[in-house]
Amino acid sequence: MLRLRLLLAALLVFGSEIIFWADPLSRPPTEWLLTLAGYLALAAVLLDLADCARIADLPGLMTLAGLYSLGAALVIWPNSAFADVPRTLVTRVMGAHTLLATLMLLAFLGLTRRRRQTQALTLAGCALIGLFWGLWMQEWPALAEFPPRPFTSAWLLAAAVLLVIILLAGLPLRRADPPPESTEPPRLRLSLIGWLLVASVLIVLAAFRYLRGEFRADDLPLVALLALICAALLYFRRRATGRSLIDPLSRREQPPTRALLLGTGLLLFSALLTAALPPPCLGSTAFVTLVGLGFTAYGLSWLPLVSLIVGLRGALRQLEGRRL
Repeated sequence: MLRLRLLLAALLVFGSEIIFWADPLSRPPTEWLLTLAGYLALAAVLLDLADCARIADLPGLMTLAGLYSLGAALVIWPNSAFADVPRTLVTRVMGAHTLLATLMLLAFLGLTRRRRQTQALTLAGCALIGLFWGLWMQEWPALAEFPPRPFTSAWLLAAAVLLVIILLAGLPLRRADPPPESTEPPRLRLSLIGWLLVASVLIVLAAFRYLRGEFRADDLPLVALLALICAALLYFRRRATGRSLIDPLSRREQPPTRALLLGTGLLLFSALLTAALPPPCLGSTAFVTLVGLGFTAYGLSWLPLVSLIVGLRGALRQLEGRRL
């Protein structure tokens, strides 16, 4: 369903453009059209892959987030991703953007489930993200050498994106689920025409970025290798049956508007609160440096960790079947 793809795309925009802050206010309107097309195409691919592999756990979400970040590095923000390879590939692509994309995928689940526990975790996550964002915005734009802008402009842009998310998440599903005997494919699985359209958009965007000199051909082998590892992890952990990421989306019910508004209010209020406070530091080490070290640690560790988990699960299945 297009609305759900738009919802995930809006969340990815919020994570990569607003929370991490890629200075979205400097993009001209024509480039924003290309950027939004890239986010929507990547969101459609993620939901298709989630359904194909029947992703239902955190390692699967982390792997999906890694694939998104590698794709977005080529078609949306290559200047940032490949500014200083391999450092920025680890800290920004595999680190910051992958972590934020994982959080946005979790938020997607929270916005499409009506379970009280899920909603409570989502509200807590909104408050924590707001606290982080208010502190991050005090030091990151200057460190990244972005043009100085008043925090109110970033706050208003964040509010606008959150409003889009509320509208997309709060609308009821209008399409009934197919009957059990129906042969209709899952509604978030891309058709052949859909795949051709999505692939065309991503190829055109990548070619556009390459021709503008935003990344080099030398950057492609490493990106392709990391993407191949992520795809292999999804393939080897795929399941034919069981819960998946999109199972909750078959329900007609959506989270109440009150919860959506409360989460938005918590995020913006906590961001404004920490924006007025001096950022913490460890001795002479600034807050943004500490966060950068955390992003680096995450970027170096999550892929080996997920690989280890997948390998252990495979070994346990072999032991259970007495085939090892």
